[in-house]
Amino acid sequence: MLHQTNRLLLLMESLIVFTTILGAFWRNLISRLFVLIMLGTILKKYEIDITSILNQEFDELEKMKFSKSSD
Repeated sequence: MLHQTNRLLLLMESLIVFTTILGAFWRNLISRLFVLIMLGTILKKYEIDITSILNQEFDELEKMKFSKSSD
């Protein structure tokens, strides 16, 4: 009985320490990681959009080059 009680107390203490550490890092570490992940997702979306726009511009420039060289 005492062995089970000691195990239960150790588990409770471990949970308290874990939640305290997690709470301490929540504002500093996890929230910043969340912001970085969100920014990365947004930037990746716009990177694809910018890449497609730049590809269209380069295609138009190449067409203009070929049309000038054929004249």
